[in-house]
Amino acid sequence: MVGVILISENREGREILKTVHRLVGKTEGIKALMLKQGGAPTRMKSRLKKALAGLNGAHGIILLTDIYGSTQCNVCMNFLKKGSVEIFTGFNLPMVVKLASLNKTVPFKKLIPFVENYGKSHFMHVTNKRRGKKP
Repeated sequence: MVGVILISENREGREILKTVHRLVGKTEGIKALMLKQGGAPTRMKSRLKKALAGLNGAHGIILLTDIYGSTQCNVCMNFLKKGSVEIFTGFNLPMVVKLASLNKTVPFKKLIPFVENYGKSHFMHVTNKRRGKKP
């Protein structure tokens, strides 16, 4: 199983995960962690370390943060290990729904590029799509 943690400054990660549960039911290996702005980075790092320890990520871990360069993202960078702990910024609901259905079956090395492409392809300008315009 590939473990996944949604890391956000406020409740965004928790709320997206609640929506995922409503859409697809119970998920395994996915959790949300709130690291509030203004908190000490060392405390944030400790909380993330504890969350990682409690996660079934035997085949790799994906950390999803809201914004590249944020304090939360910078804390995650301490745990980056190419090939075993990877980080994505700018998570969205379609990406997390798809992860909930694939994190138990798709190998980590195949899941990483798939998730990146899936997240990007499900962010679109709907007006242009309806008019038949190509990006």
